[in-house]
Amino acid sequence: MKTQFNKYIYIALNILGIFYLKEKSIGQALIYLGIALAFDPFDTNQKFNDRPTWQKNGLNCKPRYCFWIDIY
Repeated sequence: MKTQFNKYIYIALNILGIFYLKEKSIGQALIYLGIALAFDPFDTNQKFNDRPTWQKNGLNCKPRYCFWIDIY
């Protein structure tokens, strides 16, 4: 899925996730933060191993952070 709106959808879902974290609605926050990963704001045609390190770190840390929130 390559559209020009991916990064805007990604940002909006992350903002909603952070909002629900502040509201102490952990379930809703995890849903929005997890769905945001489907809207990869970077070049989706590029293989994951060919991406710059900062992109790989950002995309790898988010699922770990969501898992940590769920356990906590």
